Amino acid sequence: MTICRGLAAMLLMTWLIAAPVSAQTIQGAIASGAISATAADSKTSLSFSASAGYRFNRAMGLTIEFASVPSIESEPSRFDVTLLQGLGAFGLDRLPNIGFEQSDDSGSLTTFTVNVRLEMPTTSRHVLPYAVAGGGVANLKERFNVFYALPAASASVIGIPVPIPPFNRSVTESSTDLALTLGGGVSLLKGDHLSFDVDLRYLRLVGYEDRDIGRFGGGVSYRF
Repeated sequence: MTICRGLAAMLLMTWLIAAPVSAQTIQGAIASGAISATAADSKTSLSFSASAGYRFNRAMGLTIEFASVPSIESEPSRFDVTLLQGLGAFGLDRLPNIGFEQSDDSGSLTTFTVNVRLEMPTTSRHVLPYAVAGGGVANLKERFNVFYALPAASASVIGIPVPIPPFNRSVTESSTDLALTLGGGVSLLKGDHLSFDVDLRYLRLVGYEDRDIGRFGGGVSYRF
């Protein structure tokens, strides 16, 4: 929510000071790429994004964006529920020494969104603020190390004559959920086609467990 309020305030101030001037190209295709720092929960990691679209006029366009976060912190509670449900079917969910731990390579996230892009020309021919809003799908892969140990006393209670030896295994879960995005930034225009961009995005994953993700970075755009 704090990210959204700050972003909304920035875009509102930009809109209030905006004034129409001649831009690079009034309409046409646009392609962009960016490298960003992505914050999810308490972990910040590197992400990559690429987009392509079409500018219908001086102010509005439509883009398709693909983004990848190769390493993102997982939510153990998601796997915790699945694990306990499975153990509950065998009456094992109340026994001690059953659990999980997050592995070093915790997870990855890929998103595919369709966005509306609004450009707001200012009095400067070299500075072009823009806003982005849209939605799509996100695929989240989470990896955990699961450890299990059944003491001899517990084994005798449930009627297992021979104690089960401890074991450790790696588990990967994948889920595809709805993703909503809101953001904006500033393009620094260089010539008739090229620009350097500073970009801020807010991403919300809507699914099993809602998650808020922030992204801040820089990239380049080319207007054809």
